[in-house]
Amino acid sequence: MITYDHEQYISQAIEGVLMQECDFEMELIIADDASPDNTDKVVQEITKIYPYGNLIKYTKHKENKGVIKNFTWALNQSTGKYIALCEGDDYWTDPLKLQKQVDIMETDNELMAVATNSSIVDMNKNLLERNRVVIPPDNRAGKYNLHQFFTQAHQYPTLSVMFRNTHKEFIQKGMKKLANPFLGDWTLWVLLHIKGDFYYIDEVTCAYRINPNSVTHTVNAVNRWKEDFKIRHNLIEMLDKEYHHYLQDDTYAYHKIGMAYRKQKKFCLFVFYQVRAFLHNPKTFVSIAKTVFKLNN
Repeated sequence: MITYDHEQYISQAIEGVLMQECDFEMELIIADDASPDNTDKVVQEITKIYPYGNLIKYTKHKENKGVIKNFTWALNQSTGKYIALCEGDDYWTDPLKLQKQVDIMETDNELMAVATNSSIVDMNKNLLERNRVVIPPDNRAGKYNLHQFFTQAHQYPTLSVMFRNTHKEFIQKGMKKLANPFLGDWTLWVLLHIKGDFYYIDEVTCAYRINPNSVTHTVNAVNRWKEDFKIRHNLIEMLDKEYHHYLQDDTYAYHKIGMAYRKQKKFCLFVFYQVRAFLHNPKTFVSIAKTVFKLNN
């Protein structure tokens, strides 16, 4: 659980972990990235009130590391067989979440991770979406490989993912080379997929909070998608040739840059990048347009 400026939400995130009903031991690693607010005070109070012994392992960094460095630091502290993620402004809602995921992982040694569906809430816990569209178009439960990840625009909710703690050094090196605050989770999914398949459970087990103050919501979305070009270029150097054609297609990035300009009401740039996306790969652009139309209707 990485956290920064989450004093209003961190207690709910922690409670979602502590309520888990499971037949195995777990540890909760909380990495506070030098929050300037009262996040530290809230966590300290919780650890004093609840008699959980060594269950909660809490660290507040003296200096801000940034999202990716804080994540890789927390990853390095993890000693369990599996690692589950939940940032300090999100929370789990199903007390059997971890048990369901472990049960599936234990039956298939070739699986690298298990993800679930999630709801989406605002800052006041008001429900915005009961089911998040995770794997368009049908959220079908089952196994998914890296080819499907690239072709089906998977959006695993970060707070829903559990993965094996077996390739820590590979993940850390990959995150250091590839990731940035805009695409940290997407990069992690690719790295995990390189090592094995994901299994998707179409059940809502958690709530993703739309936080307008988070890094991914406060940065310029145009810059976020321009970073996508760099990451895909670096991934081509890491992946086998059978995956290169997915990463060489700039259509989706052009489309998303255009949509970002549309949100900024810069309609000339919106049209320019949509045309650029279409000219780059008409077939892919039509597929993206159909998906967007379905999601909006």
